[in-house]
Amino acid sequence: MTLVRRAAAPLLGLVAALALLAASRELDGFARGDHLGPAFWPRLALAGLALTCLARLLMEWRAHRTG
Repeated sequence: MTLVRRAAAPLLGLVAALALLAASRELDGFARGDHLGPAFWPRLALAGLALTCLARLLMEWRAHRTG
């Protein structure tokens, strides 16, 4: 299987996570004082998804390079 096919899903996940992170900026207006806003947990989950997809992309690239 080619690198493009193996890296397509993690790349799509990374792009989606980054796009949703950018879209969650509008939720900042609902935060109150020192409390966590409504975007905290979704942003945390999206950051985890982005990091996982990035790690998967790097693993696929390394496997293809050494393959």
